[in-house]
Amino acid sequence: MSTLATAAPLPSSWDPSTTGWRALSALLASLLIHGALLLALPDRHGPARPHDHPLMAFIVASPAPAPPPDFPVPPPVVEVPPPVFSPAPPEPLVQPPPETVPTPTPTPKPTPKLKPQTKPNPRPAPAPTPEHVVGLPAPIPGPQPQSAPPPVPVVAAPPPPPPPPDPRLLERYGDELSRRFARSQTYPRLAQLRGWQGEVLLQLTVAATGDLLSVRILRSSGHEVLDRHAIALVEGSGTLPRPPAGFDKDDLRITVPVRYRLGSG
Repeated sequence: MSTLATAAPLPSSWDPSTTGWRALSALLASLLIHGALLLALPDRHGPARPHDHPLMAFIVASPAPAPPPDFPVPPPVVEVPPPVFSPAPPEPLVQPPPETVPTPTPTPKPTPKLKPQTKPNPRPAPAPTPEHVVGLPAPIPGPQPQSAPPPVPVVAAPPPPPPPPDPRLLERYGDELSRRFARSQTYPRLAQLRGWQGEVLLQLTVAATGDLLSVRILRSSGHEVLDRHAIALVEGSGTLPRPPAGFDKDDLRITVPVRYRLGSG
């Protein structure tokens, strides 16, 4: 009876990922050696007989190694250089000012008093004897001429103001102008047809030569036709008589009435 070598089962706790190639190779070599020794030993019960069946050896192939597990690749560590701190410049040492030692003031030595030397009093020189000089008598001042007093300026008295002009002369001059205007006066046709009457009071400015300078209406007659006719009457009279004496220094302003009465021509 022949003994067949059977392959020992692999332990269930065997983990190819935890054992190395060396442990697997040692296990396979041990199995082959034990199988060969069993075949070489003689059978105790009888002569060895040829095996009815050829001896078969099973070689268990080792499983392919499992790929290494994918572990997360840690990020590269960037070495941050430590901050370099520049040492602050040392503060300058402030040396205290050297203590000034007061210089001792030397005590003045007392000056020895000198005795005043007495000088001999000089003898007074003899006074010279004055010579007797006979002088001439001083001249007697004569009477001085007296200056004449300045003449007192004579202030001329202002001339007396001229007597005021006689207002009756101005009144006569106004009547003369009224008679002059009446002699050349005509009655406006329109006023005559409508029966308009009235008096126009005019103010005349007459120069000293008798020239008429201006004329204006002081009081209207109430009819524009009569007012315009009165102004045209005065302006067309030419040179007027000269103002009376006393009123011919400046321009004379005089009031003259111009009357319009129907039936007076």
